[in-house]
Amino acid sequence: MGRHKLTDEQIKQKLTEGRNFKRLYYELKDKFDVITDEHKQCPQIIAELTARYDAIIENQNARITELETMVFGRKKRPRSGGRSDTDGSTKQPRDATSYHRPKPSEDEITSEEHHAIDACNHCGGPLTDKQEYV
Repeated sequence: MGRHKLTDEQIKQKLTEGRNFKRLYYELKDKFDVITDEHKQCPQIIAELTARYDAIIENQNARITELETMVFGRKKRPRSGGRSDTDGSTKQPRDATSYHRPKPSEDEITSEEHHAIDACNHCGGPLTDKQEYV
């Protein structure tokens, strides 16, 4: 196999490429060194930020607790002299009539109003063949 000789122009081109690669190498090496130094500082920065955010979260939780107390009030504690479920006493069940208001007497009634239903509640159409139940 024959050896291939480079022309003077090809030699100049190769030397220029070599200088360009050498210059780029040193620029990239400097950038790499800066990034490596920054990377080494990351754990310390993360620890500082974590401590700062933990303090903020703790402060916010205290504020939220204070606001909940202001809005909803304090939780009621059972009184020592009061009735509790552990005493053995139980609540009496309510009678069904206790859920209804008593009927007013005749002298308490001042006026009567009639509220007629003339239209369907769903479709709005007029009602026919109505009957009244009292």
